[in-house]
Amino acid sequence: TLVLAQLIHVFDCRSSRSIFHRNPFQNSYLVLAVLSSVVLMLVVMYVPVLQPIFKTVPLGFREWALSIVAAGIPTFLMGAGSVWGGRRNRRRGGHTRFAPGRTKFSA
Repeated sequence: TLVLAQLIHVFDCRSSRSIFHRNPFQNSYLVLAVLSSVVLMLVVMYVPVLQPIFKTVPLGFREWALSIVAAGIPTFLMGAGSVWGGRRNRRRGGHTRFAPGRTKFSA
């Protein structure tokens, strides 16, 4: 679940826009890296010779479904939060609470 969460979250990194407001598949190198990571993960889980080395067991449909849903929750909640937060910010006139580079605790 943790590996899948990271592979999903990588599509939301390095962008100020939400995953809902852009095409996550436009970076072909990133897509290729994520797909190759998934293939390697599946090989480690389903090739019998590698299972004892990595101490893995094959997952059934139910386990995969639960793992994918659990892995996607943080990214989609953060994406929905940024969409909601962006709307709220625009309603206020687009002003941020603090100046760039300053924090609440800096003098």
